[in-house]
Amino acid sequence: MRGKAFIIIWISLMLGLASLPVEGQADDACAPMTAHWSEAMGYTIGRPFVRYAPYNQQVVLMEGKRRKDVQVIATDLVADHFYGELSPDCRYLAATLALPNGMTQVVAWDLLTNTRANAIDSAPSVYRFHWSPSHHYAIAESHDGLYLWNIPADQWLFLSPASAGGDVEGYFTWDMARGQLLAVLGDTVRAYDLATGQVVAAYDSGSRAAPVSYVLSDDRTRIAVFTSEDERVNDRPSGLAVWDRDSGAKIVLNPQTLAAVWVSQVRFSPENRYLVIARDTIRIWDLQAVRPDGLPTYQYDGPDARVGTVRFASTDTLETMSVVSCAACSTYWLRWNLATGDFLHAYDEPRDRIVTDFELE
Repeated sequence: MRGKAFIIIWISLMLGLASLPVEGQADDACAPMTAHWSEAMGYTIGRPFVRYAPYNQQVVLMEGKRRKDVQVIATDLVADHFYGELSPDCRYLAATLALPNGMTQVVAWDLLTNTRANAIDSAPSVYRFHWSPSHHYAIAESHDGLYLWNIPADQWLFLSPASAGGDVEGYFTWDMARGQLLAVLGDTVRAYDLATGQVVAAYDSGSRAAPVSYVLSDDRTRIAVFTSEDERVNDRPSGLAVWDRDSGAKIVLNPQTLAAVWVSQVRFSPENRYLVIARDTIRIWDLQAVRPDGLPTYQYDGPDARVGTVRFASTDTLETMSVVSCAACSTYWLRWNLATGDFLHAYDEPRDRIVTDFELE
């Protein structure tokens, strides 16, 4: 009995962690559902967690304040292993079940109606669900590959085998306005149609080197794909390309050496005219007047420190935040004239003030 109690406690703890809001989702996304449950309980509860008890075959939602059951989801569930996650809005529970017959089943429950929404038989063993902002879609990530799950429509669509080198957990984008999912797979960024699961566009960096990362423009009409460099490897080819997502037009640029390590080092200007990469140097391409050799339109040293993040303060002013070698550069945003590279001043964002006595080291 001690072993069984330990298993139940361990599953409860793991599922409590899994039910936390995912990155990019608002902490209050669950508020409508918690209000619904609070009314039924007679007191205010926070975000609940999931508990599966093999001894009575029940899956229940529990609240953490008084450790009471909020909702009984299932009463006859027999599984050797149970892993589940709440959607960020708490509307759905998605779970992977290892059944006694050796098969795996993926199940979704609609917690508002308290019904089983759908089930995928003979499914892969999913170890992570990535939820869309609308909470109706999830990427099911397994060792066998990636699957797109439209829960209300009961659609289970294969995206890509695990061998494709995908970094979906680390980097993907739900583009709900276009009805697409963008995901890095090896040396390409693929756009999947949410309705069909088919690849509707593929964006590369102009090089077959992998892995790649990408940055979207503010209006999401442009995508810059670049080799995400490992600084320990010096002879790896670099690639950089900008795509127009509406027309499919591609501009291949020449980053000369290492492109970038982090996504935060790459940025489009607000009007999509310029692309900047700020790292050890600051490189800027005028996308309306690209040089025949693809080299940067402007290039200058920037701060005497590795840049971690770059952004635009205005159409003609850049801001950089450094990460190493310069304490002051890592405290203030440093502003630069886009065309000349002249240092303008430092900006103290928390206090919203210009630092007039700041000097570059």
